[in-house]
Amino acid sequence: MAEAVHMDPADLPGYAGRVHDHLSRHPQRHRLMMWGQLELPPGETPPDDPFQAPETS
Repeated sequence: MAEAVHMDPADLPGYAGRVHDHLSRHPQRHRLMMWGQLELPPGETPPDDPFQAPETS
């Protein structure tokens, strides 16, 4: 996803639109990312997993 959709921190609404447009054109990529989440045992997600909210203490 990071290589397919350019993120410009100064244009977050534009980035959200580009992500939406990309996933609309390539729904199989989103399905594969979500399937990867199902494959991992609970509690064993990689530390850089963008789908997990950061833990706060």
